Amino acid sequence: MGGYVACNFAELFPNNVSGLGLFHSSARADTEEKKQNRDRIIQTIKEDHKKYIYNSVPSLFAKENVLKYKSEIDKLINLSQNMEKQALINAQTAMRDREGHLELLTNANFPFLFIIGKQDPNQPYETLLAQASLTKISFILMLEHCGHMGFVEDFNRTYWAIESFAKLCYAGV
Repeated sequence: MGGYVACNFAELFPNNVSGLGLFHSSARADTEEKKQNRDRIIQTIKEDHKKYIYNSVPSLFAKENVLKYKSEIDKLINLSQNMEKQALINAQTAMRDREGHLELLTNANFPFLFIIGKQDPNQPYETLLAQASLTKISFILMLEHCGHMGFVEDFNRTYWAIESFAKLCYAGV
């Protein structure tokens, strides 16, 4: 949810932002279909949040990476099992009800970094590329064999992109 929070911050305090990264994230509000899906997810969490975690974490990875990153997936599942049911519900509710920030993309005078997983089931790359085209300055890292978990599936490239973007933003370019 970092992208959603970052967009809100940038709209409230644009003079305090030198650049904004959307890491597998969208500036668009949920569609009605996506909102209905989040309502179904909330119901699933209410029924058995541990089963939801067990099933949802692997789905965040590109299908081709699920076996490759099995130990990382198992670790994420184990860490997530300690999450409170209400925290999961609150996260889904917040994402469902958030406002869109496409106007921010169009009007902002700072650069944007888009890190996009081409196999991301949650954020279709075509949608994110369209959003990147709205900005005055965009840097795009397209990860061909990556789902929604670039920090695991392609750590070195995502680290390089974030570090390079941060240096660029702090250099005042």
